[in-house]
Amino acid sequence: MQNNVVTANGTAGVQTGELLLVPSTGCERLHAYPRGIGVLRC
Repeated sequence: MQNNVVTANGTAGVQTGELLLVPSTGCERLHAYPRGIGVLRC
């Protein structure tokens, strides 16, 4: 599942996503990173 939000002119955006395994027994998250907004500083 991956939602990408971009500006109207397409020059900037935010990419979010979640990798899921969906067997018949339910849903399992495959990412270890905590949910929420993260900030990357370079």
